[in-house]
Amino acid sequence: MASLEQASVVILARNFNPTIASKEWLLAKKVISGPVANFVHLPNLSLVEAQGAAFTLDEARLVLQSRQPEAPRLSKLAAASRRFVQALPHTPYTALGFNLRFAVLMAHLNVAALGRPKPKSLANIFGDNCHLGYKITSLYEGFRVTVDIPPVSNGSEPARLAFNFHADVGSADEAIERISKHAEVLAKAENMVKGVTLDG
Repeated sequence: MASLEQASVVILARNFNPTIASKEWLLAKKVISGPVANFVHLPNLSLVEAQGAAFTLDEARLVLQSRQPEAPRLSKLAAASRRFVQALPHTPYTALGFNLRFAVLMAHLNVAALGRPKPKSLANIFGDNCHLGYKITSLYEGFRVTVDIPPVSNGSEPARLAFNFHADVGSADEAIERISKHAEVLAKAENMVKGVTLDG
């Protein structure tokens, strides 16, 4: 079985202005909601931890991260990202990414589907205490997809599958169009996870 551990939306721009993103502005624009637990507002950084989400903005990057990555929260994360872009339509946006990390018990990871070489041949090349990880790249609906599966040295540790769906954008409209693909991206990542798990 796989479980989603982390989810975030990352939006890149040539020149964000973090001074705009005050706690009050973020609440008024409905980028964040509920009580604010932590808040830092500096000339080059805005950091807000609110109900279910964390918001970080510097001069080059916005990160909206879900604290509880289940389906209803993830749709709110995408909606909050869209509202942020709509509130600042003249910002020179350059790229958008969805980051998802799943945990899979090693016993459920289908290493045959990943083309794992025989442990003995690895040991002959790298020594007895070597561990294999994976990096897979592909394209999906205008996104460059990178899946990272770092080596796991302890069989009781879960394998962590980190997905990055990256798309270059040139305007607020393009960023919003990419954000609208959030549910499709999540479904695609879940299908990829099923494809490399024995119970998938």
